[in-house]
Amino acid sequence: IQAATDTPECRVILFYTWKKPGGTLLDLTWKPRIERAKNSGLSVALAGSLDVETIARLATFEPEIFAVRGAACVGGDRLASIDPERVARLVKAAGSSVEPR
Repeated sequence: IQAATDTPECRVILFYTWKKPGGTLLDLTWKPRIERAKNSGLSVALAGSLDVETIARLATFEPEIFAVRGAACVGGDRLASIDPERVARLVKAAGSSVEPR
């Protein structure tokens, strides 16, 4: 977080659970880190095995971005086509009225 705030070009920080199986952002003590990043003026992106239920729970962290792959695709397969109904459920879980990009 300090390196990101020390870099003027950095405006967003990504919190990502890269190690599989290693759990989700809910399994770790991420909230203090996310709050620190936001208090430092950074926008926050969350990623890593996010689904509707996880996004609904993480929405309380108020990230600016949820990054998903498989959760937005037909059958949850990240190599399949984007499924508009799945995307709509993800947007609803995030508590957003903004159209997905």
